[in-house]
Amino acid sequence: MAAKAYLLCNVKKFSEDNFSAPIQESFIEYEGEPEINIQLARKNFYNGFDQYKCHHDYKIKMHGKAFYKSFSYFFRPLDFYLFYNPNIKIALLSVSSKIGLDFIEHLSEYNHHELTPIEIDFAYILPRITEMTGVWVSKLNHANLKSAGYFGYHVNKSKEVEEAIKDGVLSSVQIKYIYPSTNEEHTILISKKGTITLYDAYNQIEDELDIVMSVYNEIIKKSAT
Repeated sequence: MAAKAYLLCNVKKFSEDNFSAPIQESFIEYEGEPEINIQLARKNFYNGFDQYKCHHDYKIKMHGKAFYKSFSYFFRPLDFYLFYNPNIKIALLSVSSKIGLDFIEHLSEYNHHELTPIEIDFAYILPRITEMTGVWVSKLNHANLKSAGYFGYHVNKSKEVEEAIKDGVLSSVQIKYIYPSTNEEHTILISKKGTITLYDAYNQIEDELDIVMSVYNEIIKKSAT
């Protein structure tokens, strides 16, 4: 089973009404305007979360030619779920960081929704992680190396990794997470952009939401001061 990503967002404004609108740019001879929409699929889906079905025509920049006309981009239609908990003002988008961030940016243009990704504070969460098996570092100041990945048991304790983190920017970490309710181990990726990626297979979406929110509450969420 492929990895499953969830983009975590704080919610400042969220309309529960179905919403659909054209994206304000179009491809030459595109059959219909590119669209963005969000509609309620199931109220009280699970554990305080409502389930919404989202559609986003994601713009991909690529030069080519179709029907004897040149183009510099095209739209890829994507459908995914968003889970919103109005009690804690948290939304989980079941999609990659790049697509999720583009979706909420376009969605905010219409003033019906305002979502901001939860940026990860690695300085805060690293001491809360018991086992780290992968580290990705970007913006390295090396002549021939701008980013690097490091892997291994407790990889964060490696002097090479410590130096890389000091030299660049920590962009994501892979961890072994013990879920408190079952004491079972799960392989999780946490990215600086606010995405939690699940690498294990789960029988149902509800199980995925349980793991994501457990990681958020136990590791990412800062205590009220």
